[in-house]
Amino acid sequence: MLSYRKYLFIFLLGCLFLPLIQSKTQLISLKKLSGAYILSDDTTFTPQGWFSGKFQTHKENYMRDTFGLKNLFIRINNQLEYYLFKKPHAADIIAGKTGEFYGKDYVSAYTGGDYIGEENIRKRIKELVKIQKYMDAHHKLFLVVLAPSKARFNPEALPDEDKYNEHNNYELYAKLAPDAGLNVIDFNKYFIQLKGASKYPLYPKKGTHWTYFGACIAADSIVSYIENKKHIKMLHTNWQNIIPEEASGDELELENEMNLLFPIPREIVGHPQLTYTEDSTRIKPSLVFIGDSYFWGLTVHYNFWHPFSVIYFYKYFTNVYTSGSSVVKEVNDDDFANQIKNSDVIILESTESKLNNLGWGFTAAAHKVMENDTTGKNPTHGKIVAMRNEMKQKPDLMKMIAEKAKKNNLPLDSMLTLDAIWILQHPNN
Repeated sequence: MLSYRKYLFIFLLGCLFLPLIQSKTQLISLKKLSGAYILSDDTTFTPQGWFSGKFQTHKENYMRDTFGLKNLFIRINNQLEYYLFKKPHAADIIAGKTGEFYGKDYVSAYTGGDYIGEENIRKRIKELVKIQKYMDAHHKLFLVVLAPSKARFNPEALPDEDKYNEHNNYELYAKLAPDAGLNVIDFNKYFIQLKGASKYPLYPKKGTHWTYFGACIAADSIVSYIENKKHIKMLHTNWQNIIPEEASGDELELENEMNLLFPIPREIVGHPQLTYTEDSTRIKPSLVFIGDSYFWGLTVHYNFWHPFSVIYFYKYFTNVYTSGSSVVKEVNDDDFANQIKNSDVIILESTESKLNNLGWGFTAAAHKVMENDTTGKNPTHGKIVAMRNEMKQKPDLMKMIAEKAKKNNLPLDSMLTLDAIWILQHPNN
């Protein structure tokens, strides 16, 4: 009996010292925690720090963040909370009724939590229409892409307290933008239409973005839309096969953020096998893409770089990623202006949870480019004559011009010419 107690005491003592041994030797290889977190730095002893109490505080924070086996204890705690209470131990994850995980910001957008109001949305659409008119006048395609939302795609699995609210940003953008004449691809609407017919899931249960299969469907649809609008033939990927296998990679991003000890049973999804071939007869337009993290799914799973000669990806209009370069730059007004002027296609993409701030500064920057553009400031004689003839076909407009001519003591013909020049110089008004 004494021997048993002795060994038990040694075992417990070893358990108490194990974190210290681990922190000093890294004896056990532990997987890093997922998600964003900041570890406290170590500090050095000084008399001033000791008497002020700063040394103790900094040292305590450092030891709390770096003690041995911390990652293991966190995963055990998170595993117990999820296994016993179905509670995801992560700040921005909501557990659905049937094993799905949702990003909290997507649920908030679906339930109207970030609604900015109809007046603001109409104003923003009006600004985007001006950009599209400018792009049209310069033979460029401007396209708004509404990326899908898992909360809208699969609302039946949301918790009962997260109820749909018709007053939300997406509903208004989806209705008003096409009505205003904007070029729009609405992947929320498209994915919902495919929901019952798709052989493979378009959204993963344990991820927040589209599946590999969903991303490839979206990318191919964007390329086809550009082909149709610009009357060109572009490069497409070749779909060799679709392999049914367990979800992996970013299809598990929300589960990974929960930092569990054991994986949750995997669902079966479709992973397309794609090949890429060059064809010199196909057109590779240049692209400026302003958007959010949904862009990475297009590039990783479909190789979205391939159909374009160059892509400038403005993530949240803060950082700029360029195809063929590993350098990440900050937004520069001159670079942006040159890229807009020299690109064939400009895409503004956002998922529902980011529509409350659609563009992230792109709209104002684009309007600045338009204002500073001197192209067309001095219209040719032929354009002026054509505009005059077009204006003469509008009786109400000619009546207004006649009144202006009388008020300014000018001949009607001179007033007509001046107004024609003004219209040609300000195509977006």
